Amino acid sequence: ESTRSDAATRTTAMASRRFAKLDDFVSGSCNQLTITAARQVCEAPGERLNPLYLFGGVGLGKTHLLEGIYCELRRRFPAWNILFLTSEQFANYFTQALRTQSLPSFRQKFRNVDVLLVDDVDFFDGKRVIQEEFLHTIKTLESFGKQLVVTADRHPRLLSQVSEELSTRFVSGLVCRMEVPDLDTRTLMIQHKLTQRKLDLTPDAVA
Repeated sequence: ESTRSDAATRTTAMASRRFAKLDDFVSGSCNQLTITAARQVCEAPGERLNPLYLFGGVGLGKTHLLEGIYCELRRRFPAWNILFLTSEQFANYFTQALRTQSLPSFRQKFRNVDVLLVDDVDFFDGKRVIQEEFLHTIKTLESFGKQLVVTADRHPRLLSQVSEELSTRFVSGLVCRMEVPDLDTRTLMIQHKLTQRKLDLTPDAVA
Protein backbone atom coordinates (compact mmCIF):
# COMPACT_ATOMS: atom_id res chain seq x y z
CA GLU A 1 0.00 0.00 0.00
CA SER A 2 2.90 2.36 0.85
CA THR A 3 4.44 1.78 -2.58
CA ARG A 4 1.22 2.92 -4.26
CA SER A 5 1.10 5.96 -1.98
CA ASP A 6 4.69 6.90 -2.85
CA ALA A 7 3.92 6.50 -6.56
CA ALA A 8 0.86 8.74 -6.22
CA THR A 9 2.92 11.39 -4.42
CA ARG A 10 5.57 11.34 -7.16
CA THR A 11 2.90 11.55 -9.83
CA THR A 12 1.41 14.64 -8.16
CA ALA A 13 4.85 16.27 -7.98
CA MET A 14 5.58 15.47 -11.60
CA ALA A 15 2.23 16.91 -12.67
CA SER A 16 3.42 20.38 -11.64
CA ARG A 17 6.39 20.18 -14.01
CA ARG A 18 5.93 20.80 -17.72
CA PHE A 19 7.51 17.85 -19.49
CA ALA A 20 8.54 17.84 -23.14
CA LYS A 21 6.74 15.39 -25.44
CA LEU A 22 8.27 12.94 -27.89
CA ASP A 23 6.05 14.33 -30.65
CA ASP A 24 7.68 17.74 -30.17
CA PHE A 25 11.18 16.35 -30.75
CA VAL A 26 12.30 17.33 -34.25
CA SER A 27 14.12 14.43 -35.88
CA GLY A 28 16.71 14.55 -38.63
CA SER A 29 19.63 12.50 -39.88
CA CYS A 30 21.66 13.66 -36.86
CA ASN A 31 19.34 12.10 -34.27
CA GLN A 32 17.16 9.56 -36.07
CA LEU A 33 18.63 6.62 -34.15
CA THR A 34 17.98 8.20 -30.77
CA ILE A 35 14.34 9.07 -31.42
CA THR A 36 13.74 5.61 -32.89
CA ALA A 37 15.29 3.99 -29.82
CA ALA A 38 13.18 6.17 -27.51
CA ARG A 39 9.98 5.12 -29.27
CA GLN A 40 10.96 1.43 -29.15
CA VAL A 41 11.53 1.68 -25.40
CA CYS A 42 8.05 3.17 -25.02
CA GLU A 43 6.54 0.34 -27.07
CA ALA A 44 8.24 -2.47 -25.16
CA PRO A 45 9.85 -1.22 -21.91
CA GLY A 46 12.21 -3.72 -20.34
CA GLU A 47 12.10 -6.09 -23.30
CA ARG A 48 14.81 -4.61 -25.51
CA LEU A 49 17.28 -1.71 -25.61
CA ASN A 50 17.81 -2.06 -21.90
CA PRO A 51 19.47 -0.02 -20.60
CA LEU A 52 19.18 2.81 -23.10
CA TYR A 53 22.06 5.28 -22.76
CA LEU A 54 21.79 8.64 -24.54
CA PHE A 55 24.81 10.93 -24.67
CA GLY A 56 25.88 14.17 -26.30
CA GLY A 57 26.75 17.80 -25.68
CA VAL A 58 24.67 20.46 -23.95
CA GLY A 59 21.51 21.55 -25.75
CA LEU A 60 21.17 18.57 -28.10
CA GLY A 61 17.90 17.28 -26.62
CA LYS A 62 18.89 14.53 -24.16
CA THR A 63 16.61 15.79 -21.40
CA HIS A 64 13.84 16.45 -23.93
CA LEU A 65 13.95 12.81 -25.03
CA LEU A 66 14.06 11.55 -21.44
CA GLU A 67 11.05 13.68 -20.52
CA GLY A 68 9.30 12.54 -23.69
CA ILE A 69 9.86 8.90 -22.77
CA TYR A 70 8.45 9.60 -19.32
CA CYS A 71 5.31 11.23 -20.71
CA GLU A 72 4.73 8.54 -23.30
CA LEU A 73 5.17 5.72 -20.78
CA ARG A 74 2.79 7.43 -18.37
CA ARG A 75 0.25 7.63 -21.18
CA ARG A 76 0.68 4.00 -22.23
CA PHE A 77 1.02 2.48 -18.77
CA PRO A 78 -0.87 4.71 -16.29
CA ALA A 79 -0.74 2.13 -13.50
CA TRP A 80 3.03 1.70 -13.67
CA ASN A 81 5.52 3.15 -11.19
CA ILE A 82 7.70 5.34 -13.44
CA LEU A 83 10.37 7.47 -11.80
CA PHE A 84 12.17 10.42 -13.43
CA LEU A 85 14.98 12.32 -11.70
CA THR A 86 18.49 13.68 -12.11
CA SER A 87 21.55 11.82 -10.88
CA GLU A 88 22.15 14.67 -8.44
CA GLN A 89 18.70 14.07 -6.94
CA PHE A 90 19.50 10.34 -6.64
CA ALA A 91 22.72 11.25 -4.83
CA ASN A 92 20.88 13.63 -2.51
CA TYR A 93 18.25 11.01 -1.66
CA PHE A 94 21.00 8.49 -0.93
CA THR A 95 22.97 10.93 1.25
CA GLN A 96 19.81 11.77 3.17
CA ALA A 97 19.07 8.06 3.66
CA LEU A 98 22.55 7.52 5.08
CA ARG A 99 22.16 10.50 7.40
CA THR A 100 18.76 9.37 8.69
CA GLN A 101 19.59 5.64 8.68
CA SER A 102 16.73 4.93 6.27
CA LEU A 103 18.52 2.98 3.53
CA PRO A 104 15.86 0.22 3.39
CA SER A 105 13.20 2.82 2.54
CA PHE A 106 15.50 4.44 -0.02
CA ARG A 107 16.14 1.10 -1.71
CA GLN A 108 12.47 0.22 -1.76
CA LYS A 109 11.73 3.52 -3.46
CA PHE A 110 14.23 3.06 -6.28
CA ARG A 111 14.29 -0.71 -6.71
CA ASN A 112 10.53 -1.24 -6.91
CA VAL A 113 9.88 0.88 -9.98
CA ASP A 114 8.82 -0.34 -13.41
CA VAL A 115 10.92 2.25 -15.23
CA LEU A 116 13.79 4.38 -13.93
CA LEU A 117 14.82 7.47 -15.94
CA VAL A 118 17.96 9.26 -14.75
CA ASP A 119 19.37 12.44 -16.30
CA ASP A 120 23.09 13.37 -16.33
CA VAL A 121 24.70 10.23 -14.89
CA ASP A 122 28.13 11.81 -15.51
CA PHE A 123 27.41 13.50 -12.16
CA PHE A 124 28.38 10.16 -10.56
CA ASP A 125 32.01 10.62 -11.67
CA GLY A 126 34.30 10.18 -8.67
CA LYS A 127 31.46 9.39 -6.25
CA ARG A 128 32.38 5.78 -5.49
CA VAL A 129 29.82 5.00 -2.76
CA ILE A 130 26.94 6.48 -4.76
CA GLN A 131 28.09 4.60 -7.86
CA GLU A 132 28.01 1.36 -5.91
CA GLU A 133 24.46 2.04 -4.74
CA PHE A 134 23.33 2.94 -8.25
CA LEU A 135 24.97 -0.22 -9.60
CA HIS A 136 23.02 -2.39 -7.15
CA THR A 137 19.84 -0.53 -8.12
CA ILE A 138 20.51 -1.34 -11.78
CA LYS A 139 21.18 -4.99 -11.01
CA THR A 140 17.90 -5.29 -9.10
CA LEU A 141 15.89 -3.65 -11.86
CA GLU A 142 17.52 -5.84 -14.51
CA SER A 143 16.77 -8.99 -12.54
CA PHE A 144 13.07 -8.11 -12.68
CA GLY A 145 13.12 -7.03 -16.32
CA LYS A 146 12.54 -3.36 -15.53
CA GLN A 147 13.56 -0.56 -17.92
CA LEU A 148 16.43 1.86 -17.32
CA VAL A 149 17.12 4.95 -19.44
CA VAL A 150 19.96 7.35 -18.62
CA THR A 151 21.61 10.38 -20.22
CA ALA A 152 25.15 11.74 -20.02
CA ASP A 153 27.46 14.14 -21.81
CA ARG A 154 29.97 11.41 -22.71
CA HIS A 155 30.17 7.81 -23.87
CA PRO A 156 30.19 5.39 -20.89
CA ARG A 157 33.81 4.44 -21.59
CA LEU A 158 34.82 8.09 -21.27
CA LEU A 159 33.39 8.44 -17.77
CA SER A 160 36.91 8.21 -16.38
CA GLN A 161 35.95 8.19 -12.71
CA VAL A 162 33.12 5.66 -12.99
CA SER A 163 33.78 2.04 -12.03
CA GLU A 164 34.42 -0.49 -14.77
CA GLU A 165 31.42 -2.54 -13.68
CA LEU A 166 29.05 0.42 -13.86
CA SER A 167 30.29 1.57 -17.28
CA THR A 168 30.00 -2.03 -18.50
CA ARG A 169 26.37 -2.06 -17.40
CA PHE A 170 25.76 1.14 -19.32
CA VAL A 171 27.15 -0.31 -22.57
CA SER A 172 25.34 -3.64 -22.18
CA GLY A 173 22.20 -2.20 -23.79
CA LEU A 174 22.09 0.43 -26.54
CA VAL A 175 24.35 3.49 -26.48
CA CYS A 176 23.15 6.35 -28.72
CA ARG A 177 25.15 9.44 -29.52
CA MET A 178 23.20 12.64 -30.16
CA GLU A 179 24.90 14.71 -32.87
CA VAL A 180 24.87 18.46 -33.47
CA PRO A 181 21.89 19.17 -35.79
CA ASP A 182 22.71 19.84 -39.43
CA LEU A 183 21.33 22.88 -41.25
CA ASP A 184 18.20 21.08 -42.50
CA THR A 185 17.36 19.84 -39.00
CA ARG A 186 17.97 23.26 -37.43
CA THR A 187 15.64 24.79 -40.00
CA LEU A 188 12.96 22.22 -39.13
CA MET A 189 13.41 23.02 -35.44
CA ILE A 190 12.86 26.72 -36.05
CA GLN A 191 9.81 26.07 -38.20
CA HIS A 192 8.39 23.76 -35.52
CA LYS A 193 8.85 26.44 -32.84
CA LEU A 194 7.22 29.04 -35.06
CA THR A 195 4.23 26.77 -35.66
CA GLN A 196 3.88 26.13 -31.92
CA ARG A 197 3.87 29.85 -31.18
CA LYS A 198 1.77 30.74 -34.24
CA LEU A 199 4.42 33.03 -35.65
CA ASP A 200 5.41 33.67 -39.25
CA LEU A 201 8.84 34.39 -40.68
CA THR A 202 9.97 34.60 -44.28
CA PRO A 203 11.97 31.60 -45.58
CA ASP A 204 15.05 33.82 -45.82
CA ALA A 205 14.76 34.75 -42.13
CA VAL A 206 14.38 31.11 -41.10
CA ALA A 207 17.45 30.10 -43.13
